[in-house]
Formats: sequence, C-alpha cells, structure tokens
Amino acid sequence: ASLLPHLDSLIPCDVEVDLRSEKLGLSGRLDRLAPACTPSLIRSGKAPEEGVWKRDRLVLAGYSLLLRELHGKDGAKVDRGLVEYPLSGQVRAVQIFSVDRARVLRIRDRVRLIRDGQLPDRPENARCEGCEAKEQCETRMSLASRFF
Repeated sequence: ASLLPHLDSLIPCDVEVDLRSEKLGLSGRLDRLAPACTPSLIRSGKAPEEGVWKRDRLVLAGYSLLLRELHGKDGAKVDRGLVEYPLSGQVRAVQIFSVDRARVLRIRDRVRLIRDGQLPDRPENARCEGCEAKEQCETRMSLASRFF
C-alpha cells in the first residue's frame, strides 16, 4: 500500500513544541500541535478500553492552560485535545473541561509545597501503618480530608 495517493490529505503540524509560562508555573514539550491549536500527545502504551488514561487527560489539560495563555484572551479556545496510541492504532479525541484544568493547578500547588519543603495534608485513608517513615512524617490530616 503506497502512501503517495494520500499525501495531499496530510495536514502539517508543529512537533515537539516547547511551552512555558512563568505566570502559571508550568512548562512542557508538547508532542504535536495540530491545526486549530489542538494539543496532541503520542503515547507508547496501549489505549484503554475507552476514552484516555487519566494521566493523559491531565497532561492535555496542562497544555491547554499553556496554549490559552500563549494565545491571550483573544486566542484559540483550547477545549479539546488528541491522544494518539500507535500500538493500538487509535487516536482518541478528548474534551478538556474546566475541572481538568483546575485539577492541574491543584497538583502544581502541591508540587510547589513539596519543593518548598512542606508536606501536603494527608487524606484520612493514608496508609501510614507499616510505613517506615511514619515517625518522621510531619503531615497532618486536613480539615477538608476529614469530610471526604
């Protein structure tokens, strides 16, 4: 099967796009930036039965935040992305919701706490029993974690 007849239908896109925002405190190298400012990830593993892996959804949400900032208020609305799973021969479209972007920012905040030497609050169901660092661990149960 020759690719030659299909070359006209190929759509050019940018690959390995470096994105950085000091304001957001996020950075990364996007695998592919498809037309209409659509972030696309290429994954080496197999696709899940349906949808995309949770991690891939969050990575796309992070890139959507970076692309929105890069293009400003009047820029493209980045509310969908693609995840390519070549081993499975699948390309999955992903709707990026505001809750996904908010989760990325919460994760960023937790990483900052850890980087600054603070441990985040532990959830009530933390597996502390049997942990060799239990005595040195200074995390505390948050008020919110007691309710959830």
